[in-house]
Amino acid sequence: DYKVNIEENPEIKWQQLPDAGWPGLHAHDYINAQGNYEWITMADDWLCNGGRVTDIHWWGNYELNAAQQEIKGAGISHFHLSIHANNTGGNCLPVDPEVWGMNVPFNSISEQFTGILNNESSPIYLYEFTLPVPFQQIQGTRYWLDITAVSVNPNQNPHWRWQEAVRSVPSILCGAAEKVSPVPGTWSTRY
Repeated sequence: DYKVNIEENPEIKWQQLPDAGWPGLHAHDYINAQGNYEWITMADDWLCNGGRVTDIHWWGNYELNAAQQEIKGAGISHFHLSIHANNTGGNCLPVDPEVWGMNVPFNSISEQFTGILNNESSPIYLYEFTLPVPFQQIQGTRYWLDITAVSVNPNQNPHWRWQEAVRSVPSILCGAAEKVSPVPGTWSTRY
């Protein structure tokens, strides 16, 4: 579902390829049934092997409507990407506040169709972003990358989903984490 490149070594240090056998996890803003603005943030973790994060690659899709058309609404304004530390209390969740974050304008990245469809026949897209200043990691530290797609108009929001990686039993690291903001605004394990 994402990968990060490390500057000192040209090889990819951490990569979680998308699993087309799953529909993806909603990670976008919207207007709820009560008329309030909310957003869903999804996060997944990685263990630092050293070096600096220079770029981030992630995969996603749009939910399909009954006519099997992508629900893109008025479009995505930007993605909010951020990195969090891991909760050291043993519950395998990110902690706030973020240690790095950035709003990435949608028109500054490319949305590339991978040629893969997920289990609901939604096209899976690849997104790539080069950090303007590399993020310095600490070797042996667990970090979390989180993503939220922010719409041009939350009344006509795109139903964007982060295409999650292969789920393994037991999971190699932590399961995905979710936070619905502003309420309850706390992280919980998605699966």
